[in-house]
Amino acid sequence: MAPIVLDEVDDSLRAGIQNLYELIVQSHDHHGPATQNAQANSIRSLARNLAQLSNLAAEYSNAANPSSKSPIPAIPPEIIQYVEEGRNPDIYTREFVEIVQKHNQLLKGRAEAMARFRDILARQVKGAMPELEGSVRTIVEKTGGKLD
Repeated sequence: MAPIVLDEVDDSLRAGIQNLYELIVQSHDHHGPATQNAQANSIRSLARNLAQLSNLAAEYSNAANPSSKSPIPAIPPEIIQYVEEGRNPDIYTREFVEIVQKHNQLLKGRAEAMARFRDILARQVKGAMPELEGSVRTIVEKTGGKLD
């Protein structure tokens, strides 16, 4: 599949905008059946341009994500809601990043606490049952720790 060239998209968008402009002018300066025919032609041309844009979007989507079955990229509903409410989607992104950072800090703290617990438990088991020192050392080393 050939890569999408931005010029194709640009041309298709410009043609669609031109069709809309022609429709506005024709609606404003209506002269009977001749104008109606011109409007019908402009509407058909607009439909062709929109279909071409849709095809380009589908090609781009399939090229960007071949495993996706949907021709339209998935947009989280929260972002759509932000835009509908007149809010900046960058705010959503910033808030999402802050939440992820907090969650990562929490998980890092838990992992560090578990590592300290592992080391304390290993020292206690080694002290209480010296015959298990080899097994304890192996377990600690395989879980990313180091036994003194």
